[in-house]
Amino acid sequence: MKSSLTFPLLGLSPLLLAFFVWGLDFSTELSVNQSEEIGANVPDAIVENPRLKQYNLYGNLEQLIQGTELLSFSREDRLMVSNPSFVLSKNSGDLWDITADQGRFHNRNNTFELAGEVKMQRQSERFPLSLSTQSLELNLDLQRVQTNSEVLIEAPGNRISGIGFYADLNTNQFEITSKVVSIHDFL
Repeated sequence: MKSSLTFPLLGLSPLLLAFFVWGLDFSTELSVNQSEEIGANVPDAIVENPRLKQYNLYGNLEQLIQGTELLSFSREDRLMVSNPSFVLSKNSGDLWDITADQGRFHNRNNTFELAGEVKMQRQSERFPLSLSTQSLELNLDLQRVQTNSEVLIEAPGNRISGIGFYADLNTNQFEITSKVVSIHDFL
């Protein structure tokens, strides 16, 4: 028994038939630069409401990192976090709470670049304070923060502003690098 395959060309639309007959090409090739640019802006993974907790040997919380959305770009070894929030617990009992509009994590040096409305608060019985700025770099390994932007630090009875800031959260050592203005309330 002989079987044959038939193609009902008449059933095809005239435009599609023209492509088959004249050998026209449907595909569009992207240049290398265009395809790399498109690939760089497309995340490999999207995580909603990410939350990471890290505990010390005694079971005490050391770090809590969370956000509303995390985008992973493995080709560039970067993570983007929307509304990142960090809670860092110190042996002194102090808690640091750091929030921002956006965050970008750099895996190679374990740092976050925070941008937008960045707020940093120390919850401490001895000396609570809050800091506001537009950008901040947070090194999770060294527990250090720094910025070249304007900063405003507020503590009970004190307000200090300036440009540029560096802090070691382990030693509670702070430095405002330029244009420092300090206002103290007198009792």
